[in-house]
Amino acid sequence: MKKYFKLNIVVFFSFIWFISCADDTDKTDTTSTDSTTATSTSANTNTAVAQGEPHPFAGKLDILVAPRKAFTDLGNGTKLVYTHNFGADGKVHLKGWVLVGNTFPGTAMELQNGSPSNESYDDKTYFSNVVLHPNEFNKIKNSLLGDPNLQFVLFLPYKVDTYFIAYHVYTSITSAFSGDQQLVATADANPSPPKVY
Repeated sequence: MKKYFKLNIVVFFSFIWFISCADDTDKTDTTSTDSTTATSTSANTNTAVAQGEPHPFAGKLDILVAPRKAFTDLGNGTKLVYTHNFGADGKVHLKGWVLVGNTFPGTAMELQNGSPSNESYDDKTYFSNVVLHPNEFNKIKNSLLGDPNLQFVLFLPYKVDTYFIAYHVYTSITSAFSGDQQLVATADANPSPPKVY
């Protein structure tokens, strides 16, 4: 009985010692893990702050250019609707479609981006559709047909009602536009809304 009791005491204390050692190892690992976690959390917090910072949404709108043929090939009384989009090049683009009634039949007219204009945009600007009504289209086409030297149509952006983008449309000999040119706008392309199709 004494032998059995001594053996049980030895096993019991061995078991206690084993648990104690294992507990110390867990504490060491936990401390190490906690330290790593704290470091990771700290790093992630810095990243989250960097990612959470507001990125400015602002820039200059470009003067947009179309070749003469894009207008002279269309019939009198054509109505065009343009829409803004943001390209991978970081620029605001404008693409148009011939409108028949209130449907888009698929004939597209993409304007090319030229030099930056003096008009800027920011996160308060509304990028709505822009409409060139038939009477405005006719003014452009008649101007081009009346002077074979006019090879380009230029769209210069400006703001309507503070927030909406519209365009003064010019017919020009060159695809470039400078402020010292004394051109008179041939037509206007208006935002819709606020103006309807």
